Amino acid sequence: MKDLRQYFGILPISLFLIAAPAIMKAAVVTNVTISGTVNLTTPLLDPVLLYDYVDGSGTTTYGVAPLGPILPTGLLPFSQTVPAHGSIPAGFVSGELTIMGLYGSSGGVMMVFDTAMYSAIISSSGAVPYTNFFPSPSEATLAGLIATNGTPASQTALENFFAANPSYWVPFTLSTTNYVTGAVEFSAGQNGGSFAIAAVTPAAVPEPSTLMLLGLGLPLFAGWRKLRR
Repeated sequence: MKDLRQYFGILPISLFLIAAPAIMKAAVVTNVTISGTVNLTTPLLDPVLLYDYVDGSGTTTYGVAPLGPILPTGLLPFSQTVPAHGSIPAGFVSGELTIMGLYGSSGGVMMVFDTAMYSAIISSSGAVPYTNFFPSPSEATLAGLIATNGTPASQTALENFFAANPSYWVPFTLSTTNYVTGAVEFSAGQNGGSFAIAAVTPAAVPEPSTLMLLGLGLPLFAGWRKLRR
């Protein structure tokens, strides 16, 4: 028994060597959550979040996330989870997003913009020139795509519209905090409210190899405790 105890006396070191890679190994980020507030001047119908994210290899992935039938007027908390690609920091690097929706009986389109682009649009002599910024598709066509954003065809068309104008949208990284920009009501030619990113956080899960290493170490540790008694 003494020999066995001497043998198991080195077990804590062995356990450390087994567990260390599991502790040190980076977790896989399976999604990224963007949280903040949205403060609209008018209710937004059929709102949709359009986003992209860039991974460490430079690959850009686009996505559409319907936000329900309506975003009401006033200050509301905002939180939306989008899928990441790969792991941090080798995977997710940065991204852009916008919220689009319809307002009023005319079916006008509202969008959230990057701060510089928002300022440029709002300063346009009292009228927001949709066609100056977006020659294609027309506002009416875009409104139809937003209204049917749950269909695959509309989602693809919205992604293509978003991808064609990457510099207009709100940028974010994992360190983005307190980023405030505005929404534009194109048909009404006025400010549509504000959008603020308070935080961008990764939601991580252990890699399978990490779980395996921990699973191997725990039974050995239990056996060592038993022999020490």
